[in-house]
Amino acid sequence: MKQLLLSVLSLTVISGCGPTQPKLDGGVHVSGTLFLSGSPLEGAAISFHPEGGTGQTSAAFSGADGKFTVTTKLPGDGMMPGNYIVTVIKTEDKSPPMTEEERDRYASTHGGNYPEAVIEYVTDRKYSNPKTSDLKVTVPAGGSKDLRIDVP
Repeated sequence: MKQLLLSVLSLTVISGCGPTQPKLDGGVHVSGTLFLSGSPLEGAAISFHPEGGTGQTSAAFSGADGKFTVTTKLPGDGMMPGNYIVTVIKTEDKSPPMTEEERDRYASTHGGNYPEAVIEYVTDRKYSNPKTSDLKVTVPAGGSKDLRIDVP
């Protein structure tokens, strides 16, 4: 799970670099806003899975005010037009705060192991799997600058 979030975050951080935005062959640029219960959701991993299971999955990471730009292969290259099942994952680290000294003390009394992170889902886990998510979008042939994704 953390690897997925880090991968999507890496793509988002890199996107926008360079003088021009690449474009996926046959693809369209797609950007929009992600909402959770009517409020913009920042810091979520968004994946677009082609309906029918054929084609490439595209991804985005929501930034400030829930804004996102979709990537398939290269940052900002867009995605293919069509129908998609959307998955959304947002987690928070609920681990108790510890200083570096406290972490080292813990590790010294626990065989060198640091405390495990306490991760809590902000979004319902139902939306983290394309087999259970009922979130769907249609990407038009002309792309979209205002795609809206609403997670209940």
